[in-house]
Amino acid sequence: MPDATDRKIIETLRANSRTSFLEIARQLGVSEGTVRKRVKNLVERKVIRKFTLEEAYDTTAIIEIVTSTQVGTDGIVKELRTVPGMQTVMEVAGRFTILCMVKTKAKGLDEVNDIIEQIRIIKGVLQTETFPVLRQG
Repeated sequence: MPDATDRKIIETLRANSRTSFLEIARQLGVSEGTVRKRVKNLVERKVIRKFTLEEAYDTTAIIEIVTSTQVGTDGIVKELRTVPGMQTVMEVAGRFTILCMVKTKAKGLDEVNDIIEQIRIIKGVLQTETFPVLRQG
């Protein structure tokens, strides 16, 4: 079970996984070696499982998809996952069959439009509705 120092290290790394051990040590008032050993221990105990990279995307959109009942959704979902910019693909209940989240590095919607065009040519896709994300919190 992580103690208070471990929790502060985890909190700091969660906010910015690039924070140096020296900087964390300064913030906590401990040695850099202490931070290094504690992080190594947290990784070994699988408290910390990975250090992630969060890319800076400028545009996010939610795309809802209606599919044909004549085509299985498994194949459509598999194909959607190969579309560049695709972040999440979910099968849902309701008016739409599939809900996707896409992210692009473009500031405008040109790349999102390209993604929509790729989705529309997938066999079994009947209709799409797109919602550009204005603000995410």
